[in-house]
Amino acid sequence: GEWARQVQALTSIWTELRRQLELARIDEQKESVSVDVLDYATIPVFRSKPDRISIILLGTLFGLMLGSFVVIMRQQWRSWR
Repeated sequence: GEWARQVQALTSIWTELRRQLELARIDEQKESVSVDVLDYATIPVFRSKPDRISIILLGTLFGLMLGSFVVIMRQQWRSWR
């Protein structure tokens, strides 16, 4: 009677908790990011990027252009006033 009902209730609670645990594990597997490393990185013998000479030349060119623009705009501003 009573004891059998309690066992059946506890069994159904246990079954439901196990089902929810399995669903949580499945969701956790779906959300986890897995990365398989195929080849590990090796240190290169020679540097390929960034090319320092190109950076220096482009920076100098950009600086000259910006400076020229500022000087021209100052002269224009003075002539407008």
